[in-house]
Amino acid sequence: MSPNTKSTASDPPPTPSSATEAAQSAQDSSTDEPVIIVESLAKSFGEVDAIRSIDFEVLRGQVFCLVGPNGAGKTTTINCITGLETPDTGTVRVLGAPPAVERSHLFETVGVQFQENSLYPRITVSEALHHFARFYEDPLSPDALLNMFALEHRRGSAYKSLSGGEKRKLCVALALIGQPKLAILDEPTSGLDPHARQALWEILQRLSSEGLTILLTTHNLQEAEEESDVVCMLDKGTILATGQPAQLVADHELGTRVAVETNGHVVTRSFDEVPGLSLVEQTDRSLRLYGTGSAFVPALTDVLEAEGFRKYSVRPAGLEDLYLIVTGNPYAKNHTRMTSSSTDSDNSPPHRQE
Repeated sequence: MSPNTKSTASDPPPTPSSATEAAQSAQDSSTDEPVIIVESLAKSFGEVDAIRSIDFEVLRGQVFCLVGPNGAGKTTTINCITGLETPDTGTVRVLGAPPAVERSHLFETVGVQFQENSLYPRITVSEALHHFARFYEDPLSPDALLNMFALEHRRGSAYKSLSGGEKRKLCVALALIGQPKLAILDEPTSGLDPHARQALWEILQRLSSEGLTILLTTHNLQEAEEESDVVCMLDKGTILATGQPAQLVADHELGTRVAVETNGHVVTRSFDEVPGLSLVEQTDRSLRLYGTGSAFVPALTDVLEAEGFRKYSVRPAGLEDLYLIVTGNPYAKNHTRMTSSSTDSDNSPPHRQE
């Protein structure tokens, strides 16, 4: 496993096996062969079901992003994929092999950056990179990584003296130093300022274009939408939606979002006759309405202005809108995997009140 991972005394020693041969065979397979296969994965801690029978695949060269609220099961999923946790049920295969059995061999070609950074406090940036480089046959140059991650000016600085963002950049660099085929990154942009975040994504996208497969978690829905090939939304250990970001928004017929501050004003008119309306979300102080088609916005604004509203915002719906809906809408909770055909029995748009 990449040195940027955790290990225990109970880890089995590396031994030649059929699983090792399978891993090597998988690494040489076609670009369509899944790099990660998760099937019926479930994991509980006492009475808490962290993961509830989830399934997904990550294809070679993809940027696959797990998103979800705190406690959704993202880190537990990462831990099962890296072999740090043993699933209660289900299977995980990474590059063709079970990670819990083949960690020593398999993770020579897998780099991991965990959510919790853990390095010796007094080790310098340069020392850490050179030390980790010794674990690999063909590592990237530590000096090149210092330049790539804008850490040259900190090469002699102790790890404990780095800012949170600098620590995160160093740990991502350590995950990539072995030139892995797969990078597993748990919230890699956490603590980074916008410029550093953009620079990191430029690095990851370049490596992805060169064949690196990336599995990552994030709370930043904008970067998930803009940078990921596939997004997988988790909530309470269950997958709510998986797919290409733009296609997910289109499949759920969100289209355009119209928002208006009601400030307690009771809307008396019905929206049922607005063409293309797909979803209404209402709180005590606001309305958010989603719909598709050229007639949607003009018809809706006519209704809103008839109610006395003159100020409202109109913009294309995005992944963040879908995320808020599927992780917080009672309608969505009744449909574990939302589809564009999911409607109420009377064919009126789902209406959420809080």
